[in-house]
Amino acid sequence: MSLRFRSVKPVYAILLPLALLCGGPAAKAQTTPVPVATLADAAPAISNSALWDAVDAGDFAKANAALAAGADPNYKNPAATHRSMPSTPVLMLASQTRNARMAALLIQHGADPNARDSYGYTPISSLGPGAPVALAKTLLDAGADTEGVGLNQTTALSLASAFSSPDLVRLLLAHHANVRALDSEGATPLHMAACAGRLDVFKLLLDHGADLYATTRNHSTMLHVASQQDGHTPMLRYLLQHGFEINLKDQDGETPLHVAVDFGCLENVKFLLAHGADVHTRAKDGKTLIACVYNNDGNSPELVKNAKAIVTALKAAGEKS
Repeated sequence: MSLRFRSVKPVYAILLPLALLCGGPAAKAQTTPVPVATLADAAPAISNSALWDAVDAGDFAKANAALAAGADPNYKNPAATHRSMPSTPVLMLASQTRNARMAALLIQHGADPNARDSYGYTPISSLGPGAPVALAKTLLDAGADTEGVGLNQTTALSLASAFSSPDLVRLLLAHHANVRALDSEGATPLHMAACAGRLDVFKLLLDHGADLYATTRNHSTMLHVASQQDGHTPMLRYLLQHGFEINLKDQDGETPLHVAVDFGCLENVKFLLAHGADVHTRAKDGKTLIACVYNNDGNSPELVKNAKAIVTALKAAGEKS
């Protein structure tokens, strides 16, 4: 379970014939009058486009003016942009720009707090790193569903557990977010906090009933997922202190040490070896830990960078092949 943000490649937005509609040079060149119905149909599109641009720019006055001119508070941009996927609701754009005041304006004009983009995400489930608590509160007070799921069945609490402040996580829990919700890989919010090395959030979730010993569909423990990124020594130490078996294998026969090697986490490799990890362990495919390093397919830049040092550490611990 690797935690990554969705990447969005910018594409060109659909260009509206503004010169034609606003009486510019293109309009003057027309020899056939534009039907009134065509202009009437185009007006809402212009208002919606103006609303989107205003929200994107954080211009409250222009957004208010666009809404007053008839823009749809539930407008979904059909194109992908530098911020969003296709069919992103304008309220989600306000959430992605972390603008609580803008979100409140849209909700005041009737925006649906549970509107979804093309991947099934809602505004509350798309809050990224650094999202203000005030924004989440605005959405929740308007009826945002904490159990709404997006791509991979990920809930708002799962994402917040990996990326958002403890206060925002606390707010979601206060609104009865399911602390044991499972995504498509069987990971809980606690797995997400473990993978991100967020010990403060991890303990907060435990205080609200999270299952410390839950495993994913692949039978990965909290110790497995915490081993995926370096810099998480406090999390690893906490888990070992709470009884996690350091050599427990997942469905593929991999221990946390395998995971640390696969992800190129030199610091974790050294930590796990120092705390009793079995350097001679084999996965189901029979590969040794050193073979895992040499058979890297290039998908782990950290392993490419740390390969030599990891092999040195494994050999120093007694692994020969």
